[in-house]
Amino acid sequence: MTESGKNPRHLEEVSKVLKAWTDHRLISSADIDTWYRFVVYLVNLAEDDGWVYDGHSFTVKVPMSTLVVRGTIDGIPHVVFSSGRTTTHCMRAFLRKMDEGWLEWQVDRYRS
Repeated sequence: MTESGKNPRHLEEVSKVLKAWTDHRLISSADIDTWYRFVVYLVNLAEDDGWVYDGHSFTVKVPMSTLVVRGTIDGIPHVVFSSGRTTTHCMRAFLRKMDEGWLEWQVDRYRS
């Protein structure tokens, strides 16, 4: 698990616990890692990435769903979109883009 050089101690502990996860029949350790980073730790990751987390929403569709993450950059409201087949895939795509510096923020026309 790498967060663009950001690897706080408790994320290291979560990674250790997930390595011991052996029953992947229903839930994979990768899914748990994704959920943890997005649901529990995104506020901290956002701060480290230079923006303020303001919330998110999902639009579930077949075959692709959309995750909209709202953030504030330099006092200006922005949004970024990620798509995937499931909620987890949307979260994973968002986190991957954030880790790799590929988030494409747009000014939020509804909050500006």
